[in-house]
Amino acid sequence: MSKCLELATYSIRMFGKFPANVVLTQLAADMTAAKSHLATSQQTYEAAVLDILPARVDAKYENHRSDRRIRLTQQKVEMADGKKGGRIAELVFPEGSTPITRLQGDSQIQAMSDLEGRLESAMQLWPEAAAEREAIKEHREAYDTALAYRRNVGQNVRNKRALRNAAKEAFITKYVEIGSRVAAEYPRDSVMQDLFFDEVRTKSALAEADEDDDADTESEENSGENKKG
Repeated sequence: MSKCLELATYSIRMFGKFPANVVLTQLAADMTAAKSHLATSQQTYEAAVLDILPARVDAKYENHRSDRRIRLTQQKVEMADGKKGGRIAELVFPEGSTPITRLQGDSQIQAMSDLEGRLESAMQLWPEAAAEREAIKEHREAYDTALAYRRNVGQNVRNKRALRNAAKEAFITKYVEIGSRVAAEYPRDSVMQDLFFDEVRTKSALAEADEDDDADTESEENSGENKKG
């Protein structure tokens, strides 16, 4: 996106060298407005992207806490049974804790909810199951909250990116339109036509010049995908 903004800055300054020309003064104002809208959209998008890392950390941490609490509950069950694979364990952890802790996201939330149900069913056999159920519930809710926040952050980033992309498209259209108006102001004078534009003037060339900048920001946006938690 910086390339678009740089090109706009160049043109605006060059237009300003001709204050007596009413047409160029208006074009400078038009370019300034287009640049401002694009810059604001880009800044808003980048601010949204900055929220991704904290959201990833929160989800990862709550996943870690939940895994440890599930294993602790399993240990308490084994202590109550006096051995591994006892009566309570068969009821609460029929397949052990690994099938739960190896999950992530909504799948683990569901598995923890199921674990709460099994702990409730074990209360008559093991009175401590009530306290363990509440502990698992507390961790599940904290994890679920972190996941919801991460989802909301991701959606906000996608929304802001769509607005930024629309602003970029509008800027490119305006940039090309201004180029045409300069050409109309100086017909058959290629030197003057080129004077107001740095490097590129066509829509396709401008879009291509800015692709690398967009890729850098969106790589950060996607860096948290497909990670546990």
